[in-house]
Amino acid sequence: MAGAAIAALWHEGKFRPGQVAVVMVPPHLIQKWQTELRDVIPGCVPHIADKDSATGGSLVDDVAAFMRQA
Repeated sequence: MAGAAIAALWHEGKFRPGQVAVVMVPPHLIQKWQTELRDVIPGCVPHIADKDSATGGSLVDDVAAFMRQA
């Protein structure tokens, strides 16, 4: 449902190609929303932010790294 709401904003021209949006979702819906976004928005690259326990990185570090690549 929320993936559909974001897709509606895309189709209304509220998002531009290459624009980055951060969406927070409940843990049990992460995979569902990721799939919905890929299915509905052309070229969408969903990223699931996570802390890196191996390097001690934080969620902020992960999001910052993703934003640098976007």
